[in-house]
Amino acid sequence: MTDLNELLERVKKAPGPDRELDADLARALGWAFIEGDGEDRIPLALPCFTFSADDAMRLAQNALPARWEIAMGTCGEEDMPWACLTEPDEPCRDFSANAPTMELAIVEALLSAVIAIGDQS
Repeated sequence: MTDLNELLERVKKAPGPDRELDADLARALGWAFIEGDGEDRIPLALPCFTFSADDAMRLAQNALPARWEIAMGTCGEEDMPWACLTEPDEPCRDFSANAPTMELAIVEALLSAVIAIGDQS
């Protein structure tokens, strides 16, 4: 099992798309698997979570309870990609991140939210 905090640190350090990171995100966040045993399972048509904003948003929708909202844009003088996931119910927290790519910003905000939800349990 991949430690979510370690995975978050890897996402924060990633300069761009990374297929190994995509596979570890799939494992950690319960994407559908079809082959192998244990940690060596291979997901069906592994999406490009760190390359495609659509895939990153689908991962967020799959990993979070219903009705979470996502906002995206750029911030700062350098127009750095920014993403924010907002919890629909109390305490209505925001989990935001800016990163080298929009996809990494979405994934970073997602992991922060999943970690916080897990800590709350």
